[in-house]
Amino acid sequence: MKNLKEIAAQFREELHTFLDTETLLTKPGFQKTLDEMKAKIADGKELVAAAMAEEERLKRAYQEAVDAAKAWGEKADAALKKGQTALAREALQHQRKSRSHLARLRQQLEAQKVVVVNLKATLQEYYRRFQDAVERAESLKTRQKQAATRVDFYQTFNRKPDETAFKAAEQQVKETEAQADSLQHDAPAPQHSSEGEKKNVDDALAQLKDDVLRK
Repeated sequence: MKNLKEIAAQFREELHTFLDTETLLTKPGFQKTLDEMKAKIADGKELVAAAMAEEERLKRAYQEAVDAAKAWGEKADAALKKGQTALAREALQHQRKSRSHLARLRQQLEAQKVVVVNLKATLQEYYRRFQDAVERAESLKTRQKQAATRVDFYQTFNRKPDETAFKAAEQQVKETEAQADSLQHDAPAPQHSSEGEKKNVDDALAQLKDDVLRK
């Protein structure tokens, strides 16, 4: 299993690789990018949790070393009071070892605290970038739908009507009008009636109307 330094280094490298990518959604298939970012966040949380667990382990080990050094010191003091110099020297030797181990643990613990802080900060920044990417993706999806709707609309209404049918109908009308003009030209001219003839025709029509009504 990788140690915490290797894990932390891997985590930072992976996140910075994504953080340096400013054109996450400028290429097709940005949903894949979002899925990959989401997976990286899950991995990042596990790595941060592992780093925090290591910090807690070092804290416990450090406290145990503090207690051990204190206990060996107390044993040395007790042995000296009883005149047991050999036992006191042995206890002091163990105390020195415990203090040396304590110094190393303190250094490791402080370094691990820095690792945890950096990983948390990097993960938070990455998550913020992820949220920005999600919002950008939603905006792009909305704009794409709007643009597609506009394309469909204007493709429908920008089409010119089929002129063939209108031209054929117009030609037919012209031919019919020409035929009517020709027939009218050849027809006998109407004769103008005198005033007396018009009156006789009107009287005849009136009489015809009365006959129809009586029936």
